[in-house]
Amino acid sequence: MRRAITAILPILLLFAALLPCGVVAADQATDRQELLELQGYLVWQRINEARSNPRAAVERLRVPVEQARAALGDDAWILEEGLPPLALNPQLTSAASLHGRDMFTRLYYSHVNPEGAGPMERIAAAGYQAVRENETLAILIFSNYVELKLAVDFMIDTMMRDELVATPGVSRNIFSPEFSEAGIVFFAEAIPLLDGQPYAYLFVLDFAAPVTPQRYLVGVYDATTERVPVMMPYATGRWSVQPVLVAGMFQVPYPDGGVAIVLAGDGVETISAPVFVYDEGDAKNKFVDLRAVQ
Repeated sequence: MRRAITAILPILLLFAALLPCGVVAADQATDRQELLELQGYLVWQRINEARSNPRAAVERLRVPVEQARAALGDDAWILEEGLPPLALNPQLTSAASLHGRDMFTRLYYSHVNPEGAGPMERIAAAGYQAVRENETLAILIFSNYVELKLAVDFMIDTMMRDELVATPGVSRNIFSPEFSEAGIVFFAEAIPLLDGQPYAYLFVLDFAAPVTPQRYLVGVYDATTERVPVMMPYATGRWSVQPVLVAGMFQVPYPDGGVAIVLAGDGVETISAPVFVYDEGDAKNKFVDLRAVQ
């Protein structure tokens, strides 16, 4: 299996005083953890939107189309056809989380830890059986406070742009047809052992294709509408409200025979005609964007 190549964002050092970080109460710590987890979900959504419509990503990032075609090489068909979404996998998330924590604890930034273990070993240790795997790292180090949304937008845009222009040393993972699942973790922490005690935002993204594939329906809807995605597996003929993840996203395994998805209110009686129908025959994950549905 091929080793991952480090995808390194520019490390920005802004020379001024870091905002002080004191001891936080338990409820503040919980809020902070939820905020960090939210960034992982939002990047997952952004990645799947870009995979679903790479041409839109190319245009938004102002990458010349011909340059993107050259960067994608034999996979240039992606620009017209798009890619299936990546499903979130808890084992990949665990592997990414442990690696990020280890990098902060032992102060290094690499796909390979000091003992020589890389993504393949970490993902296997998490219990995930992969046909292939890879990893993307992104870090932003600063001394002056950098607003979280601005930083996350910059980091994900840079990761995408690097792949679409074939930046040397960057492995193509986001726009790769080889992967169907991912684990995405975000960290925001001080580095007290470095001069000036700078702060760092860090993304660890583990990508893989499992030995035994599982089809998923991955979607996003407008959580502010107070409606939820409801699924009717054709095999049962029964509607069921689907669990919603952070930021109005959902992920469910495809049932045998196909499925219909609608947005509904709290009660099943409010269901209208299906807005998305999946029929059996496509073995790939599917991305469903229900935000435009009224």
